[in-house]
Amino acid sequence: MNPLIWIVSIAFVAICVLLIIYFKKYYGRAIRRVNAAHFKSQIGDLSNLSHILVIYKQSGIAIFSQTFGYEYLDPTLLSGLLEAMNIMGTHVGAKGKLRRLEYEQYQILIREARWVRGVVMCRERPSAFLEDSLTVFIKRFENKFAGTLMEWTGDITKFQTAVELVDDCFNTALIYPMTVMWEDQNPEDLSDIELKVLEIAKEACLEKESFLIPDLLKILTNRLKKSPNRLLSIIYDLHRRQYFISLT
Repeated sequence: MNPLIWIVSIAFVAICVLLIIYFKKYYGRAIRRVNAAHFKSQIGDLSNLSHILVIYKQSGIAIFSQTFGYEYLDPTLLSGLLEAMNIMGTHVGAKGKLRRLEYEQYQILIREARWVRGVVMCRERPSAFLEDSLTVFIKRFENKFAGTLMEWTGDITKFQTAVELVDDCFNTALIYPMTVMWEDQNPEDLSDIELKVLEIAKEACLEKESFLIPDLLKILTNRLKKSPNRLLSIIYDLHRRQYFISLT
């Protein structure tokens, strides 16, 4: 065979090997950074979440509600307020639908479907993630309970399983208490820093039986002296691989 062909072939193989190494090391690292940034953003967004309500439009009654945090909210009062504002808007000839309200630091998002109205109450200005999540949630709620909504008789217990939709659409598992699903098995599958993160998380669980991701991040930053972004990337990866799971 022509020596030149040999040289070209070897060079081509070498380039391919280098490209594979590059993409596995650097591109994979970049993807993890992007995912960790998204992970961090979602946790921040969910920390902003205060209440989720679903209101039956025909009667203005709240048929489902879920609270995040310690603020008490009477769903009847809020649903009555929104209903009154919609009626007032109709009487004064306002065009369009009520989509957002602001009260001091609180912001209320509203999205409507055919039978129901979805409401998200936030402690600060909501992100696009929360707005999109509400839109998806209210559509899926109506699809899931379409038969019940068309002939609803007043029994709100039929809508309690909507908690699963909330978890799915808003990814709320990220702000629930977590635990460690690892008993020192297969340490060879983990890097040194991943092992340290798991050991510290297990210590936290021994004290309080569970941990919140923001609290764990503070502990890890203090003890491991690594950047929060790098540690969050590791937490994200361990959560994705089911080493950390939500207790809800």
